[in-house]
Amino acid sequence: MIINPAQQVYGKEEINSAIEVIKSGHWAEGIYAEKFRDALKKYIGIKYCSLTNSGSSANLVAVMSLTTHWIPENRRLKEGDEIITTALCFPTTLSPIYYARCVPVFVDVEKSTWNINISEVKKAITSKTKAIIASHNLGNPCNLIELRKICDDNKLWLIEDNCDSLSSEIEDKKTGSIGDISTCSFYPAHHISCGEGGAVLTNNILINKAINSMINWGRDCWCNPNQDNACKARYNQKHGDLPFGYDHKNTYAELGFNLKMTDIQASIGIEQLKRIDIFKYDRRRNHQFLTNLFIKWNEWFDLNMEIGTVSWFGYVIKINKKAPFKSLEMIKYLDDNGIRSRAFFCGNITKQPCLFNRNVKFRSLDLKVTDDIMNNAFWIGVHPAIKVDERNHMRTIITNFLNQYV
Repeated sequence: MIINPAQQVYGKEEINSAIEVIKSGHWAEGIYAEKFRDALKKYIGIKYCSLTNSGSSANLVAVMSLTTHWIPENRRLKEGDEIITTALCFPTTLSPIYYARCVPVFVDVEKSTWNINISEVKKAITSKTKAIIASHNLGNPCNLIELRKICDDNKLWLIEDNCDSLSSEIEDKKTGSIGDISTCSFYPAHHISCGEGGAVLTNNILINKAINSMINWGRDCWCNPNQDNACKARYNQKHGDLPFGYDHKNTYAELGFNLKMTDIQASIGIEQLKRIDIFKYDRRRNHQFLTNLFIKWNEWFDLNMEIGTVSWFGYVIKINKKAPFKSLEMIKYLDDNGIRSRAFFCGNITKQPCLFNRNVKFRSLDLKVTDDIMNNAFWIGVHPAIKVDERNHMRTIITNFLNQYV
C-alpha cells in the first residue's frame, strides 16, 4: 500500500464538467471562470477574485500588483523596500519579493504553531518595511488578528498566503479574508484541485484593478477576455502618446504577464469547491487520528497547537531531543513501508542554493526554531483519499517503528 502525502479526490462531476467545456470549443478563460470566481469569493467572504494558472503565479501577482501606478506612491513597493516573511516558507513566497526588487526580511516561527512569530515581526519592522507576507503553514492559521493590527498601525500591506489553508477559519472568518491581498492554490496537493491553478483575492478596488492588469498582459482595460466595450468608451479615450481613440483593449498601462486560468480548469474548480466542506471534515478526521496515535509517544514528539478551525494540509512529525532516533531514520522506515513524506517546505530558505545562485540580498533575525524544524521535522498526508484501510496501515507502520525503541 502506498499512501502519498497529497492526492486529489474527484468524481464524474469534474470529468463531465471538463468534457462539456472541451466540447464547447471555448477553452480559454470565459463563463466558467466567471462562475468559479463568484463562487470562490462568496465562499471566502471577499469582494474581488481573479484566477491564475497557479498558486505561485498568484503570489507573484499579489506582490507585483503593489508595484503598479494604481497604488498610491507612499504605499507603492519600490526597489529596496523590505518585505517581512518567514524563512520556513515555499520558494515562490520568496521569488516575488526578489522580482519586485525588494529585500526579504526573514523572521523565525513559533514553537507551538510553526507559523510566523509575532514578536519577531515587531522587531524586524524598520522605516523601509512596506509589507508582511504570512503563510498558514500546513493549514494552521497564523495570528492574523494581531498581524492585521500591526499592519494597520504601521501602514503596511498584509499579504495572506492561503495556498495551504483554504477553508480554515480563525475567529469565525475564513483564512484569505483578512489580508489586503490573499492567494490560493489549486495544485493537486491542495484542498481543492484544478490540476493547476490559483486565485488572488482582495477587498480593495484599486488593488483589484492592478491584479487584473498584471494577470492580463498589463492591460488598462478591465473587460474580460470574452467581453468588449464594457466601459462604453472603447474608442473614446486618450492614453499616453497613443492617438485618441486607440483601442482600449490594446492599451497597456503596466508590464504584466499572461497568467490566466482556462475555462477547463475553472469548470473542475466549480465542482471541487462544492466538495470543500467534506474535504475539510476528512482532513480534520485524519489529522486527529494521527494526533491520537502520537499522543501515546508524546515524550519524543512536539505536537502542533491548533489555531482556529483548521483544514489541515498535512500532519507534521516533529521529533525532539528526547527521541532515541533521528528524523531521517523514521522518514526512511515510513518510505520503505509505503508512507510517503515531504520535508517542511524549504526548511530554512536562507540555506537554499537559490539565494546564493541569484545573489539575493536579504536580512534575517535569529532563526533557531526554523533550523530545528529543518533538521527534525517532516510531514505526511491527511488528504481525503486516506480512508480506514490507509489509517490502519499508518497506525501499524508507525507503531512498529516506535516499538523498536521501547
